[in-house]
Amino acid sequence: MIKNNKKLNTTKKLFKILLTIIFFPFAHIVNVFRSGKGKLYKLFHSLLSIFIALPIWVILVVIIGYFVLLEGGLPLNYFQIVGDSMLPTLTNNTILFTYPTKTWFKTYVPQRGDIVMVTNAKTTHDGKETDYVKRVIAIGGDILRMDDGNVYLNGKLLHEPYLLNADSTWPQNTFCGEYKIPKGKVFLMGDNRLFSTDSRQLGVFANTDIVAYIPFAKQDSYKKNWVSNDSSITLDTHEFIKLINDKRQQVGVPALTENSQLDEATSKRASVIFQYNDTSYSATRSGYTTLSAIGDVGFKEYGPYRDFSLINVQLRADRLEDYFMTRSDLKEYMLNRMYVSIGVTLNKGKLDNCNSDITEFVLFGKK
Repeated sequence: MIKNNKKLNTTKKLFKILLTIIFFPFAHIVNVFRSGKGKLYKLFHSLLSIFIALPIWVILVVIIGYFVLLEGGLPLNYFQIVGDSMLPTLTNNTILFTYPTKTWFKTYVPQRGDIVMVTNAKTTHDGKETDYVKRVIAIGGDILRMDDGNVYLNGKLLHEPYLLNADSTWPQNTFCGEYKIPKGKVFLMGDNRLFSTDSRQLGVFANTDIVAYIPFAKQDSYKKNWVSNDSSITLDTHEFIKLINDKRQQVGVPALTENSQLDEATSKRASVIFQYNDTSYSATRSGYTTLSAIGDVGFKEYGPYRDFSLINVQLRADRLEDYFMTRSDLKEYMLNRMYVSIGVTLNKGKLDNCNSDITEFVLFGKK
């Protein structure tokens, strides 16, 4: 019983010492007033505690607290998202809490699926260097391939539930075919692949370009924003035209009539684009314009027309209609009462030796 009491007393003393250290300024003031010494002594030591010991204590608590939080893996930085390149995960003006890439004892190693903030000479806006927020798709040593709107990583189709649109990943510049990510580099893309400037245009980023991150395992709060994506997309052109006509009806414009000859003309035009690898509006290589195709299919009417191509913008009918309504130039064409007939087809082929899609449109009016 005596030994147990000694252990208990020792524990109490240690606990008291620990509390005294933690709350030293306050403990010192309490001890001064309990000392029974004169008023001048109490005043001097109280002022000493308040104006010297207390500020030092506050600084130490902040430093130690920050260190504990930092090494404990809590997000300590925050940024505001500007733009739509990370839709649907991160919306414009979202406040993003991130983790630092370096602490006293740890250095961040990028992992697939992480959301990262990068900055270097390539990440510019209005001529000024800025931060880009993207997702890590591949890391050093990975073999990446983009084909038919999908990503293949190390020979396997990459499951990407965070995408705004399925089948929306198309290579650009040098990233057609297989590409091995160099050591110490990462390949980054936005979740809104159709509206993201990322590694497809800018190339890979160095691991050291990453200034903050959110691990994939810590992204649960953003998953509620993810949308249901089909594993593959087939454009229903009839549904698309119906949706466009609903919009025309809302603004008091007569419906467009789908014309099979114009459909045939758009297919002919797209096949020549693939054949000559010529996406120019004036068909500088082939000389075969949409008007040439319209003549070849025997379309006899004469009047104003407008044609355009969407290259590697493969969307379901409802999202394609949204795409048109958010682009002022395309919206103006589709809702113009001057046009009365439409032809539209989705075509597949190769551009620059890469599998590609061309959605070809032509609008035709009467004199």
